[in-house]
Amino acid sequence: MIKEKIYITLKFDLMVKRIFGNDKDKEPIKKLIKEILNIETDKIKILNSEMIGIPYKDKRIIVDLIVELEDKTIIAIEINTNVDDEIIKRNIYYMCKNISKDLGPNESYTKIKRHIQINFDFEGKHRSGIERYTLYDKNIKKELSDVIEIIRIDVPYFTKKCYTNNIENLDSLTKFIGLFGVKTREEAKRLCEGDECMEKIYKKIDELNEDEDVIGAYDYELDKKRLAIGQRELGIKEGMKEAIHKTVLNMLNKNMNLNLISEVTGLSISEINKLK
Repeated sequence: MIKEKIYITLKFDLMVKRIFGNDKDKEPIKKLIKEILNIETDKIKILNSEMIGIPYKDKRIIVDLIVELEDKTIIAIEINTNVDDEIIKRNIYYMCKNISKDLGPNESYTKIKRHIQINFDFEGKHRSGIERYTLYDKNIKKELSDVIEIIRIDVPYFTKKCYTNNIENLDSLTKFIGLFGVKTREEAKRLCEGDECMEKIYKKIDELNEDEDVIGAYDYELDKKRLAIGQRELGIKEGMKEAIHKTVLNMLNKNMNLNLISEVTGLSISEINKLK
């Protein structure tokens, strides 16, 4: 039986980095910034383009996609397949780490740039499709500074709209974010038709689905997830086994009937006797 080939989508962070971190074709990253931030700019500098697309076996592949706008605003783009408190804190830590790079020794704090972190979240609780966080006073709702802004995008929220509405009735933002959440080539093509930049992104996704580095990185990530799940399940099984054994020993210490112990724990009489 021939195994059906997996279609790698924008849910995979290397795919995002290859497409939106391409220094030779900045139309996709311009599209992203226009749709999410409503900013149009001709000059975008990809700060870590040399790190994008290196072989997946190199641990540096975890590098964020970071760009700088004409006005020196720094934008970091994150793909969060799982969202919990730890991931949110990790994202905040990454932002602070990027901010710390703004200043050299004895430089004025006025040189700190504006930093925006865009998070494409595939799971987690969101109150709305797009949430925006800044530093502000909770009582009077007054912003302290615009140096930090964190944007959380609920990808499934937009993808669901793409499934339940006619494509022609969707706005460009919904289709753009929806592209991150679709699962098949046909769905991606349907969303991109009629938009020149989106069609270019779709074509690039198709090309990268044949790229050995991307396929290798994707398989590598899948193997890591399977291993983590296997280890977690093994830990649960071992924990349950230990708990059952403790229960059996307690029951034996109370001189309970072996047949009753077997019925309660699911262990055979011979297995129970080995624990004596």
